[in-house]
Amino acid sequence: MDAFGQRALVDGMSTLQRAQEAVAHNLANATSPGFKRRATFVQAQSFQELLGAAQRSDPSLSASLDWQQGDLEPTGERTHLAVEGDGFLVVETPNGQRALSRGGQVTFGADGTLRLLNGAQLIGTNGQPVRVDTSYQLEIGSNGQISQPGRNGQSDVGSLSIVQHQDRGSLRSIGAGLYELPNGELDSDLRTAGPSVALRQGYLERSNVDVMSEMVRMISVQRGFEASSRALTTMGQFHESFASSFDR
Repeated sequence: MDAFGQRALVDGMSTLQRAQEAVAHNLANATSPGFKRRATFVQAQSFQELLGAAQRSDPSLSASLDWQQGDLEPTGERTHLAVEGDGFLVVETPNGQRALSRGGQVTFGADGTLRLLNGAQLIGTNGQPVRVDTSYQLEIGSNGQISQPGRNGQSDVGSLSIVQHQDRGSLRSIGAGLYELPNGELDSDLRTAGPSVALRQGYLERSNVDVMSEMVRMISVQRGFEASSRALTTMGQFHESFASSFDR
């Protein structure tokens, strides 16, 4: 039975260590615009042990992105974009991969393409990178429509692709504020965003990390780890004492 207890404690400590890493990652990105915290929870998995058909509960850690929207902070910068609601901008990464983004600071490529600071190009409703005339002011409507007042000819220059995903839990963060689709490509789970989603020019979405809550989680995890460590030490000492009594 002591082997059972020791394994349970070791597994529990490993789980707590990974939970601590997730909390530390959240805290490190608390000021990163648009960052989504990693939410962790313990789930039980059944497994067969040496005690025949007895079922034990082996705690393992599952992590998912917390999609709660961060506060939208007005910056007044025309090159700042934020998505209000549960939508995403469609982008193309420097390696040609299609991904999703919640917005950020926009820059202009040498060819006039709209890009985020991570290098991803913003994709239009026509499925192609959006290009503008960098000589004129950029206006982006809540529906993603882009116009450049004063530009010779037609002022409308295209529209950004704003979408919603039916299963956000299947999206994986690939860093730099980008999210990878399950199959790596745009799929049937994507649909054009509805009226509940709007693009805000001159805003940035703040991280949804509550620093105080994460600090409380960190303390709780640390205490749990320390308690498990003490219990493991005590169990080992008891085992040694019990074994030595038979050697006398």
